[in-house]
Amino acid sequence: MAAGYIADAGLVIAAAEMRSASDWSAVLTGAIRSTILTASGSVIALPDGRTLDLVRQTNLLNCGRAAGCTDGQLDETVAERPWGRNNPRLRVFGHAPTADLWGGTAQLAPFHLVVWIGDDPAEEDGSPLVDALFGGTPLTPAAVS
Repeated sequence: MAAGYIADAGLVIAAAEMRSASDWSAVLTGAIRSTILTASGSVIALPDGRTLDLVRQTNLLNCGRAAGCTDGQLDETVAERPWGRNNPRLRVFGHAPTADLWGGTAQLAPFHLVVWIGDDPAEEDGSPLVDALFGGTPLTPAAVS
């Protein structure tokens, strides 16, 4: 049950930070990252001794291949990613141990929160690193307020 609450918290954190981002495309390219989920490094040591490699996991999410994804593989139309050139290019927006976020609470200690972010594939603009309105106009938070 705690994992579900932590996942919900990740959505709330990302949504709040996206509201204050000046350029959503910069979030999609990784130029803007979370100011709350600020742990560094791409390999996370988990409390049970295992590790979580964020580069590997991101590759698996993006194209199903641990070693990395070519542009062609990212654009493939597959069951998990049926949008072709509009397939989101997921990136780590931020990550942090939950114990650091919520004061070392014992029940949260074994968890590490990771938030991935990607473009909306319904845009159909063929530019998964540009957030735009239909028709290609760049989209900013001010444009939707």
